[in-house]
Amino acid sequence: MSNELHPCPFCNCTDIGEVTVNLALEARHRRFKVYCKGCQVRTSDQRTKKAARQQWNTRTQSQPADALVDALEQITRMTYDEWTNGAIACRI
Repeated sequence: MSNELHPCPFCNCTDIGEVTVNLALEARHRRFKVYCKGCQVRTSDQRTKKAARQQWNTRTQSQPADALVDALEQITRMTYDEWTNGAIACRI
């Protein structure tokens, strides 16, 4: 696996940071996470830096926003058509 961190799967930002969280003074209480400096999404705490990087790089890509907008518009049209055809009753 490459040491390079992938862009953010949510906003596609390439400005990715890494942080070490010290839960106590001992090294065994140290945790690591990777985060996007654009939208602030982050991995969960990991015991090793390598594990945090792997978790970041193995996330699935989110659907492009255009595909989501298209799906919502299709649902809206279907609901409107059903309502205007009387398939959905309006109760006041």
